[in-house]
Amino acid sequence: MQLFLKDYQTAIERFLEAADKMLERGYDRFALGALEYANDCYKALGRERGKKVTELKKRIAEVKKKLEAQTF
Repeated sequence: MQLFLKDYQTAIERFLEAADKMLERGYDRFALGALEYANDCYKALGRERGKKVTELKKRIAEVKKKLEAQTF
């Protein structure tokens, strides 16, 4: 909801918390979505660089790599 209310900082925090919980439970695809939404919030805030954004992009890449490696 904070995303749509443009409370991006709160939205980032909640998306990251959700991603952590989903990764703990093995729901990697949902976690990836939450991480990408957090990245979108950083973009909306004009923060496309920095340590937190770099770490977030690394996490996104790791989850994508993990999902690509999975076979069904």
